[in-house]
Amino acid sequence: MRYLKLIVVASLLMPASLFAQVEASKVGVINFEQAVRDSAQGKQASDDLQVFFEERRAQLEASQNELADLQQKLQTQERALSETALAELNRDIERKATDLTRDQEDAEVELQAKQDELFRPVFARTGEVLQDYAAAEGYAVILDTSNPQSGIIFVEEVLDITPEIIQILDAGEAASPGQPPQP
Repeated sequence: MRYLKLIVVASLLMPASLFAQVEASKVGVINFEQAVRDSAQGKQASDDLQVFFEERRAQLEASQNELADLQQKLQTQERALSETALAELNRDIERKATDLTRDQEDAEVELQAKQDELFRPVFARTGEVLQDYAAAEGYAVILDTSNPQSGIIFVEEVLDITPEIIQILDAGEAASPGQPPQP
């Protein structure tokens, strides 16, 4: 009977101690995509991706212009060309259109691959910094607000650690406990 009372008292006290631990835990939020995008390394990756995109866009634009020139030539000279020349010009137009479609598809794949290549290290570094920061500062939970389907409706600005993580990323060092990040 004595043991039963002890177990009941212990079970009643245990939830209170668990709640006390939860209350002492810190909760934060981060806009992970913003941290990646706004860090110096993320900005450099964006600039590099933009340069790559512009090069591919210029190539595709040149191909589109060649196709448009061939189509214009067909419209203006259709009656003057022989059947053989007309057939050849139509084949050239079809070939150019097919090549352009393939080039556009390839460019999309290449752009996605380049984006992954450029941003993968930035995402990894941001994740590492976030993990170190959370451990050093005693965070129990950090929620990502960058996903619109996260279910987070409102967050007080004081909980947002995005600026601190960006500062740490830009400084190139993880914050130690109790030490604010260096700008």
